[in-house]
Amino acid sequence: MHVSIPSLVTLLALTGSAPAANAAGEKKPNVLIIMSDDQDRLLGSMDYMPVVQKMMGDGVEFENHYGTISNCCPSRATFLRGQAAHSTNITHVRPPGCGHRGNYDKWRLAGEDKNYLPHWIKKAGYKAEYVGKFLNGYSQANYHIPPKGWDHVDALIEPYINDYSNVVMSQNGERPVQYRGFTATMLIYRLQRLLDAEEPFFLAIMPYAPHVAGRQPPTPQARHADKFADATAPRFANWNPSDEIQKTNSVFLKDLKLMDSEAEASADRLFRGRIRAIQGVDEIIEDVLAKLEEKGQLDNTYAFYEAFPKVHFGKCMQYQDEANEQPFWPVGAENDLGKAYRQPTDNWVSSDKGEPGVPPNAELAGGPEQRHATMEQLMADIHVLTDEETGPLVPAEKD
Repeated sequence: MHVSIPSLVTLLALTGSAPAANAAGEKKPNVLIIMSDDQDRLLGSMDYMPVVQKMMGDGVEFENHYGTISNCCPSRATFLRGQAAHSTNITHVRPPGCGHRGNYDKWRLAGEDKNYLPHWIKKAGYKAEYVGKFLNGYSQANYHIPPKGWDHVDALIEPYINDYSNVVMSQNGERPVQYRGFTATMLIYRLQRLLDAEEPFFLAIMPYAPHVAGRQPPTPQARHADKFADATAPRFANWNPSDEIQKTNSVFLKDLKLMDSEAEASADRLFRGRIRAIQGVDEIIEDVLAKLEEKGQLDNTYAFYEAFPKVHFGKCMQYQDEANEQPFWPVGAENDLGKAYRQPTDNWVSSDKGEPGVPPNAELAGGPEQRHATMEQLMADIHVLTDEETGPLVPAEKD
């Protein structure tokens, strides 16, 4: 079934055949969510994902589902709580101060992590696991205070999140680990464990790609670094519009100058970097679906692919093009919401994420040999951060 209605987020029921309800005694269907970060729809990145394209015919695509705020931390809080940003009061990626209200410190100190997605999922009889990017502000200064509720969480930590060549993660609040040859191996390993347990599960896989790396294009895996050499960013009607159109724009937009050839080339490089980086996500989907099929659970799993706030002009412009990420509300999630965030958080200082304590990998990770590396191969080339490398930790609060 195809639902025709334009938005960034493609919510793809990749399996399509999982039962809506189970008879007594039958196993509940598993739930799998794979969510990219800052992926566009209107610029055509989905056209460069052959696995997703192949699966779209078997699922449902929601093309017109808009987000309320296209900004990382507020959007993820909406995903996790089922509330708009004015209700979570997480309205920025930065912590309170200078007019900002956001990040992981505010999330946990406000108590919002006491009543959100994993708690609801577990009450419904599921194991709940999360791998990848959590919230801005989860860092080497507060990794020891892991996100509540999950049976297992393995999260990217700042200040390394923007550096594709320096993957540092904390597993269940344990000391951070730098993966020098990080691949989808860890994801498939977690999925394998969940499948072997033969219990219904909810697994959230949250890659950082194709988010820009600071001000630079994202770094693709080595095996994708030379793909799409001739690809260019789409030239829509709003690409270098005429002066007549430009002067009708509002605020600073009306004063923007036409892009010169160097600026256009830079936009094309960014576009190529993003579609190269998304290839790894497409491979994750392929490997995950293959594992589900191998274990006989493909028809008993609801699998969703969606993208978080997309990049078009900038994340927070006053145009319809900018408002498209897909929050997720599980059934019954509305019960008792809106209470925790009212705890005051204005009189505290957020933890400083500090400077990177370990240098990035010298070589670009993700060569062909790493596509299906074993856990033994992955763990043979890791570095556990020392106290000196992580820096000082913030005190953990008492619940």
